Amino acid sequence: MNDNAEPDCLDFIRAPKNGFVSMTQALKGGTELSLKLA
Repeated sequence: MNDNAEPDCLDFIRAPKNGFVSMTQALKGGTELSLKLA
């Protein structure tokens, strides 16, 4: 779990070519929820 939202991590997770689906949840000021698609 990456709770400090490092920009390089978010860039990787949010790039469609890397196979993740991601969204920001309204928890603690914006918690990122990411799922790796098979």
